[in-house]
Amino acid sequence: MHELEQVKLGSNTFAEGAIELILRHALGCLRLCRNLCYGSLVDACREYYCAMSTMYCNLQ
Repeated sequence: MHELEQVKLGSNTFAEGAIELILRHALGCLRLCRNLCYGSLVDACREYYCAMSTMYCNLQ
């Protein structure tokens, strides 16, 4: 939440489907979960979107 507040994004930045996808692929590893979230945010910000959907959760 702290990082989202720093870049002035709300707590609803990640869509429910994106959260589920990230959690499923993180396999309980908090560091991996954090890295997947950061990567998704970076990809979305590159395209000037302020909402995270499953489109940016490239987990292949």
